[in-house]
Amino acid sequence: MSPRAVNFRAGNVIYMKGFRNSYVYVLKSGVVSLNYQDIQTGQEDQDQIRTGELFGVKSALGGYATDEQALALVDSTVLAFTVEEFEQVASSNTRIIMKMLKVYSNQLRRIHRQVQNLLSTGDSRNPEEGLFSIGLYYHNTQKFRQSVAAFKRYLIHYPAGKFLNEVREKIDYGESMYADTGTLSSAEGYSSGGGNIYSFDEAMEYYESGEFRKALQLFSKIQESRSPDSEESALRVGVCLFRLGRGSDASIRLTDFIKKNGQSQYVPEALYYIGECYKANRDTEKAISFYKKALSMSDPSQQIYILITETLQRLEGESR
Repeated sequence: MSPRAVNFRAGNVIYMKGFRNSYVYVLKSGVVSLNYQDIQTGQEDQDQIRTGELFGVKSALGGYATDEQALALVDSTVLAFTVEEFEQVASSNTRIIMKMLKVYSNQLRRIHRQVQNLLSTGDSRNPEEGLFSIGLYYHNTQKFRQSVAAFKRYLIHYPAGKFLNEVREKIDYGESMYADTGTLSSAEGYSSGGGNIYSFDEAMEYYESGEFRKALQLFSKIQESRSPDSEESALRVGVCLFRLGRGSDASIRLTDFIKKNGQSQYVPEALYYIGECYKANRDTEKAISFYKKALSMSDPSQQIYILITETLQRLEGESR
């Protein structure tokens, strides 16, 4: 199967920071900006991708979440390779391998430069102050999940620390920003059950590694909570049921998700997996209708858009 050409208008996001990307992209035309956070200053910086250059390589091949946002600066067309397609092309084309090495080289130089700058500042803060400053940075940038995690780690390592009162206040405030009722105790914050600050990431790790039964258990718990992750967890419950071969249950859950979350960004993905349920039952006509509905509601900047397009192209090719 050949790579898909996907068009993005100026200002469209190709993928978000923290996104689990499964495609390697080659810029066919236009200009793309990779926006990332400088580890030294905390400020946003960017690299520009030009025609013929690769991006998304590290995330796709390594299975990591992206550490940058890819943004089309002008109307652009990119070629999206699955990992398998890219490996096939790269194995027979040394130019592709050299381009990939250049991507890694540029990223390593960027990180090396930032680390060198950090080392040259002569920062003499002790570990307690360093851990507190990490939590304070996330708190001030309103990334409360990360700030609470850092401050709770501070409580573990420095139970009588000089920032103790301020840390406790900021934990209470941070938890109040993503939980409507009460605050989590330190034990709850580090447990693997319930809707706590770690469970969603843990659930996603199981989900991405194909351990759908374990993922389903955690997503079900988070769905019942009032955490910010409950909406996506409700979707993932349906997807996990489908992956476990429970297509009928999955279709019911996903339909219920759409009814309750009609304006959610995850509706196209829910529609896609309802289509997958019908396809698994060999009702291709019904499946295609759901795929097309999902496609009409998705945006080219969403990863699901590429997946839907690929599925439709394959089905339409099989029906010819």
